[in-house]
Amino acid sequence: MFFSWAEQNEVVRRQQWDLLGNSAQVRAVLEYFLTSQLHCTLFFGKGLSGEDIRKVQVTWGKTYRINHLLAALRSFYQLLIAIQRYTYPHPLDLPEAKNIISGIRERQLNEFVKLNQRLPMPSNSGVDHWRPLRLASSYYRIKDNEWTPEYLDDPGLMGRVLKAGESGGWSLQDTAIVRIIFDTGCRIHEACSLTLQDWQISGFRNTFIALNKGSRGKRVKNIIITDKTLKILLRYIRNDRPELQAYLSGRIDLPSRNIQPLPIFVTKRGHPLTSDYFRRYRWTPVLTAAGLNIRTHQIRHWFVTMALNEIHRSAESEADLLQKRGCSAGINGMAVGYASSLRSSPATS
Repeated sequence: MFFSWAEQNEVVRRQQWDLLGNSAQVRAVLEYFLTSQLHCTLFFGKGLSGEDIRKVQVTWGKTYRINHLLAALRSFYQLLIAIQRYTYPHPLDLPEAKNIISGIRERQLNEFVKLNQRLPMPSNSGVDHWRPLRLASSYYRIKDNEWTPEYLDDPGLMGRVLKAGESGGWSLQDTAIVRIIFDTGCRIHEACSLTLQDWQISGFRNTFIALNKGSRGKRVKNIIITDKTLKILLRYIRNDRPELQAYLSGRIDLPSRNIQPLPIFVTKRGHPLTSDYFRRYRWTPVLTAAGLNIRTHQIRHWFVTMALNEIHRSAESEADLLQKRGCSAGINGMAVGYASSLRSSPATS
């Protein structure tokens, strides 16, 4: 569409702008297209590394379409330059900015290594505060679409989420599930799929045996909840699931899991609660209304970060820190494993 329009447009012809001409000509054609056809507004600006840029304000249509157009044109001119069919500097790129960005990132990494005596954990793990700066060398940027770093290292995050749930009408069941994932760092589907048989391992106290990723339905790991969460869970059963009380008191023997698994969390119709249902109807609407853009899986980031921060705070010496880091191998493995999964598949909300 863009190339056909540029070839036929009278203004482009009259100005003798050429899409194979120098960078200024290509930018002139693109900016005229953005303003006249896509109704965008352009602003002069400065990038994070100090270079001149153009900010594109989308006033009509979808932002992602503008992003796709700019990305496609960048790739197109990169290809032309690679095959030596375009001899000018890249019109949608800032070659001089790349060296600046590279230097900034190298200094940032060196400062981290000097302070911590190690390379940082993968940024998606949520373990370290460090993230490589996302400085772009693009000449055009979508206005109000700047990347903002978000670190799930706020000790008050759990309180903020629970407060949002209270305002949003969460039930005792919802609150119990949320507290379980904060207490244990387990996945949301692992929490939703807990059964009375999983709980029986501790005599219906603070410990469950739960699913794990790749366990193929087998309960293979222990998760431990706090006394506060236990009280809320027991109150939920007393108020909303009284039919389970006889099992907890021992008046009725629990059936085998293979014969009749008894889910702790259910829908209003009594069906086992699924993680998709919880995310879609209980978590996302309430947190969105409260202005909290957090996925359930990000609580695993928070859990790992809090655990490692506590290790650093409580260490009395460097030797003590190294020993405690060694004992936290499982926590580090959780973080690194999640980071790897993010690189191989899109995350769910």
